[in-house]
Amino acid sequence: MWFALSIPLAAQAEPYCNSKERFAPDGKVVELGGRYFKICDQKYQIGADRGVDPFLDMPFSSSHVTRVLQDYSEIRFLWGRLILRDLDFEYPSDKNYTTSKIYLGDMILAGARYKAYGSKPLSEANAAFFEKGILPTGPLLVYAPIGEAHMKPHILSCSGDLRGSPRQPYDCHIKLMFDGEKRLVADTRLLWSPVFGDVEPFDFDNLHIFLNALIAVFESIEMTDAG
Repeated sequence: MWFALSIPLAAQAEPYCNSKERFAPDGKVVELGGRYFKICDQKYQIGADRGVDPFLDMPFSSSHVTRVLQDYSEIRFLWGRLILRDLDFEYPSDKNYTTSKIYLGDMILAGARYKAYGSKPLSEANAAFFEKGILPTGPLLVYAPIGEAHMKPHILSCSGDLRGSPRQPYDCHIKLMFDGEKRLVADTRLLWSPVFGDVEPFDFDNLHIFLNALIAVFESIEMTDAG
């Protein structure tokens, strides 16, 4: 499976929500972590169950996702959750993912460097797979730009085939720092297997484009205040 600058509402030529969404045309304001977001339908989910961090889900069928995808032809599917979490993007970390402290090596995705960390060293066989872009279950890929950063800090927790040919199954959870306080995190998942039929696997060379689209979706619903 498969978010760029906010556009002032006054500059939008079309209604904020489409006519089929429950809160059309103007949307409904909700709050998360001291920030305000305007949603369009009850399919957007906001809340916090017991033991779960406060979150806001953006459904893949929302008008906001549809609009953003029009500007990102490389991305066919987009879903995201904005989650309030005290996450540390610096590694090794004593705050989160405390078992992933062993440096396993670097991986290049979309021309960007990622440092891989795990709970134990790679076996000889897994090290050979790692060189081909195939990950065992467990490693974290931490964005570690060389020189000036081009993307916001993010982490990938992936298993499976990210670069091979022909492609084999993969499952990849992505957490992207949404703001400078490292509190609001965009969370999403990329999942694929040959059993999905005609659905094509995600090209991880487009990962930076996917992340920009993810940011754009959430920025498209963020308000500077509750007005």
